[in-house]
Parts: sequence; C-alpha cells; structure tokens
Amino acid sequence: MVVSEWYCNDSCAVCAIGLGGFPVSAMAIAKGGAFRMRVAIICMAALTLGTPIGCSQKNAPAKKVPVTMADSLEYLRPRAEAGDTTALVWLGQYYLLARGGVRDTTKAIGFLKQAIAEGALGAGFELGEAYWFGTGVQQSYAAAYGHYSDAASRGHATAIERTGRMMLDGMGVEKNEKQAFELIRQSADRGDVRGAYWMGSCYLDGRGTDKNEVRASEWYAKAADGGDAEAASQLGYLYYHGKGVTKDQQKAFKYS
Repeated sequence: MVVSEWYCNDSCAVCAIGLGGFPVSAMAIAKGGAFRMRVAIICMAALTLGTPIGCSQKNAPAKKVPVTMADSLEYLRPRAEAGDTTALVWLGQYYLLARGGVRDTTKAIGFLKQAIAEGALGAGFELGEAYWFGTGVQQSYAAAYGHYSDAASRGHATAIERTGRMMLDGMGVEKNEKQAFELIRQSADRGDVRGAYWMGSCYLDGRGTDKNEVRASEWYAKAADGGDAEAASQLGYLYYHGKGVTKDQQKAFKYS
C-alpha cells in the first residue's frame, strides 16, 4: 500500500462530503495522537485532486501524493470482497461518480446495497443522495426518501434531517409538518447543522410548531456558528428587522 508522508489533521471536508459524514480519520492509518493520521492511498482528496487538503507535513512545502486510481482499486477490491464496509462504500462512490472515468451504476448500487446489508451507516445516505440529485440514476424523490429513511433508522443525523425536510414539503412522501418538525429536531439535537437551520425556519414560519421568532433566532445562530451560510443570512435578516432579537445593524451586517 502506498502511503505518503502527509499527516491528516482531520480537518479536510472532502472525505466527509464524499462519504456522507464518515470522518476522514476513518480513511487513514493511525499515527499517534488524536486525529494525527498518515494519509493512505484511499484519501479522496488525493484521488480526485492529486494532493491532500487540510493536511500538514510538518510545515514542509506541499507536494503531490504518489497515488493512482489503479492503486486505490487494487487496495479496495479485496477488502470489499472481505466485507469491509468502508471499502464497499468507497467502491460504490467510485463507480457512481465515475471517478475512474467510467460510470457503472449497477456496480455502484450493488456495492452500496452490500454495505447497507453489512451495517454501514453512510451507505443508505449515499444512495439517497444519488436519487435526490439524479446522479447516475433516474432522479426520484420517492426512492431518495426510502434510502434516507433507512439511513435515518440507523442513526445517520443528516439522513434524519433529509427525511424531515422532504416530509415538510411532501417530497416523495406524504406531507406532515408536525412529524417533519420532530424529525428535524432529532437531527438538530444530534448536531446536524442543516437540521439546526430547518429548526430555525420551522419556528420562524410556524411549520409543525408554534411560530416563535426568539427560538428561530437561537437555532439560526447555532447553524450559523456551524458554518451554514443560509442560516447566517437569515440571522442577519432577524437582526436587521429586530425579529426575535434586539435590532442591531452591526450584527445584521456581520451575518448577512
């Protein structure tokens, strides 16, 4: 296995995006200390961009990681055959997103479904994302909801947010604002940033709960602190108009 001398500091978002919430540290080899990892050949940033992101090399200048798609497949295939769920999810993403230049939806779905059967938390979410956006498959909100629901039942916070969001507007499932609100609350309580944003929106508009601008501002603030730009914009709006917060033009400008 090819391993670079780069050290992952667990701040790279590429793997988290690519695996629907799996931490990048799950993709690398432990190298002492919390979240100090040597980057393995299956680092998604290395695969897609040729160099890791958010990594450090003892303050040395950046250099390209010696890795190829062929190296990655050679590493992943035997592990997937042995039932390694991380490898199964990675192979599913590899073929679904055509990372090797060729998309194979049948293989992708097969790997992801096998990962689901083996208990992989993020595999169902990834299938939900594929059907939500129509990536490599026929776009279908109903299919997306089904896969999100499966992942949500396993405790995937973002999948819980997605099911609540879809139920809020009746996308692929019967509309039920009260139930949607409870699902969104669950995701927000688990730390999902988009869940916090939608909690703010539900309180602001009185969807699934009583309208409460103070609670809306509190949830928008939590989401904004988590880096959600849409929540920050909404919080700026509330400060500008003095809704749920004391009117403050400086804070309105800060968040808008």
